[in-house]
Amino acid sequence: MGKGTMLQTTWHIPAMRCSHCEQRVRRALEGIAGLEIVSLDGARQSLELRTAGVEPLAYARHRLAEIGYPMERC
Repeated sequence: MGKGTMLQTTWHIPAMRCSHCEQRVRRALEGIAGLEIVSLDGARQSLELRTAGVEPLAYARHRLAEIGYPMERC
């Protein structure tokens, strides 16, 4: 991946079903360097992320599993 190239991915989070869940997911991911939340939709159980590398995504996946919101890639 070249410098400046952004990776964008969408994850399915089956346990995320309401606005409270959305808030928990957002709080868990805020502050992860190199990671941006593009969209978060509890009704659709989807999370779209943008990052410049795979390391922030791996950490985000770990954080979500830690708080009880494991993801599945769409």
